[in-house]
Amino acid sequence: MKPRDLLYTARDVLRDMLRFDAAADAVLSRHFRARPQLGKIDRQILADTVYQVLRHLRLFQTLAAGDESIGGAMELRLAILGWSGNAASVHTAFSPEQLEWRKRLLTQDAMALPEAVRWSLPEWLAAALQKQYGDEYPALAQALLRPA
Repeated sequence: MKPRDLLYTARDVLRDMLRFDAAADAVLSRHFRARPQLGKIDRQILADTVYQVLRHLRLFQTLAAGDESIGGAMELRLAILGWSGNAASVHTAFSPEQLEWRKRLLTQDAMALPEAVRWSLPEWLAAALQKQYGDEYPALAQALLRPA
């Protein structure tokens, strides 16, 4: 599948996932079954992209909501931010405007954001982890964002 088509497929998967009416892996499996033409690499890029978005959901939603200059649905902007294809695919998946938008948002100083947003945690959980782990909290929060 062409990277641009894969990006829009990621948007569709995220639209279904973000309803939170089924487990993420079940939603992804349903999309894979509906698209048997997806190859192994396509499935890997798609899975990595949507799980990247889910791990960083609060941060990505904050960034995407704060700059709507490229337009499009929130799910598309989230897929652009979470894109996990290789470097070469970026130039064929995104328009020049989308590429510039992604670069601008992902290179912002994350330290300027509230900690809970930066680590994509609910406020209550960020506060509880910070209280329990003190100086080790940033390392723990960062570890929680790594792929399994």
